[in-house]
Amino acid sequence: MKVVQITGLGAADDVLPIDEVDPPAPGTGELPVSAGASRVNGHDVLVRTRKAQTVSGRRFPMGAGSDIHGAPGQGGSAQVSAGTGDLVPHL
Repeated sequence: MKVVQITGLGAADDVLPIDEVDPPAPGTGELPVSAGASRVNGHDVLVRTRKAQTVSGRRFPMGAGSDIHGAPGQGGSAQVSAGTGDLVPHL
């Protein structure tokens, strides 16, 4: 799957590469979603320009674009009313 990760501090062209990674397995209570659209949000901009600091202890690289729109996939243990192929938002 394709992901955008913040690899350090700096300009978007320098620190937001698009990478190919293996999709993670859904954890307990999670449902895989095939993202049709995603965006880099304001918090991502603040982190890569050091105008906001992470307090979680996370280090680079870190995921960007947690706001997605897509369709639930197969697997996972989450109970949802949407079916496979239905479009759902995740904010």
